[in-house]
Amino acid sequence: MLADEKLTQDELEQEDNILAECLVTDNSELIGLSLQEANFRRSFGSFVLAIRREGEIIRRKLAHFILKPFDTLLVYGPKDRINQLANKEGFIVLGKVDGSLDGHPFWWLSLASILTAVTLAIFDIIPIVVGVILGVIALLLSKVITPNEAYSSIHWQVIIVIAAFLPMGAAIQRTGLDIIISDSISSIVNLFPADILPYLLLALIYFITMILTEIASNAATAIIMTPITLSLAANFGFDPKPFIFAVCYAASASFITPVGYQTNLMVFGPGGYRYSDYIKVGLPLGLILWIVSVIMIPMIWPF
Repeated sequence: MLADEKLTQDELEQEDNILAECLVTDNSELIGLSLQEANFRRSFGSFVLAIRREGEIIRRKLAHFILKPFDTLLVYGPKDRINQLANKEGFIVLGKVDGSLDGHPFWWLSLASILTAVTLAIFDIIPIVVGVILGVIALLLSKVITPNEAYSSIHWQVIIVIAAFLPMGAAIQRTGLDIIISDSISSIVNLFPADILPYLLLALIYFITMILTEIASNAATAIIMTPITLSLAANFGFDPKPFIFAVCYAASASFITPVGYQTNLMVFGPGGYRYSDYIKVGLPLGLILWIVSVIMIPMIWPF
């Protein structure tokens, strides 16, 4: 976060500091200026931590953000300076915000709970869902967060995305799409010379798995593609191992949509990302990994 100026530790710890929301009116002298140009910190003795415009929250590069009428500023500063701001023409103080920037004595527990949950899941000690739930319970018991804060932090957008895509894997199997995929791969591969056939089959299996996992989750895709892959390898007389590993990698290395892998969803809501963000970064990364995997997998597990 880039505020108009950095807050020093002494300024953060002042007991009379408060958070307040201030509306920039259409006759404000700050309209058309950035916080840096207006020298907001020195002029008003307060810091702008965030700006809300037409429902969108801006938290980054605030110093260079050009103010417009009816922008709402989240301001942090001494109570008397906030009161002075309320009396100044061009501002309307909407009210004090319930919150503070004081550090909690157990602030480190949030980071420790995440690291512990991930570590235990990596070593297959407990499922990551169980680890995360235990971490939340620890935060509640230590009063790092309250039950209301825990509930309000739920990103319902992520919940809806999960609920919408969970049936996709079952639908693919029940409609016979998995059989269509197997037949299509066989017909395409048979058109090419025998010397490149295993590489082409590997590339197609990886690519199809990569696309499916972006819309049907990695677990559902692996369940669908594994029997298809085993059948194809047996039909062509290849060792199934490299093709199975291709399915495993492609199903897990999901970057193009939020629903392809659990960690994508974990950061989707809190990070304020959009679907387009995943496509812009994830598509090139996915294609690079596709090419690298098709080259490297046969070196480790020959056909």
